[in-house]
Amino acid sequence: MTTKKKSTPEETEATGTEPTPAKKAATGGAVVAAQKILVDESPQSKIAEHGETMMEGPRTAATQSARVLSEIIAERPELVVPLVAKFARGVSSSNKRVVQTSAEALPAIARIA
Repeated sequence: MTTKKKSTPEETEATGTEPTPAKKAATGGAVVAAQKILVDESPQSKIAEHGETMMEGPRTAATQSARVLSEIIAERPELVVPLVAKFARGVSSSNKRVVQTSAEALPAIARIA
């Protein structure tokens, strides 16, 4: 079994290259979609659509909508207050991502209300 050699600062200077980081910053589709919604003048309709898809849509679409809503909750939780009933039902969902997002949303909404 071989192990990967780690670069030392001296080797980095000699080669002129930096070691690549293990993880990149989150730049996925959910982050981009959430940012587009947040800069919109009236984001409520898009947020409501994601709430509906999260609860009633196909599994992959529900997961994606839950991810988008999770990003929105992190930035501006006051925008998801109208979805409190959906989040209350989402806690008992069979979709793990919907459960996670619902569990994030309810305490954030409670702090606002």
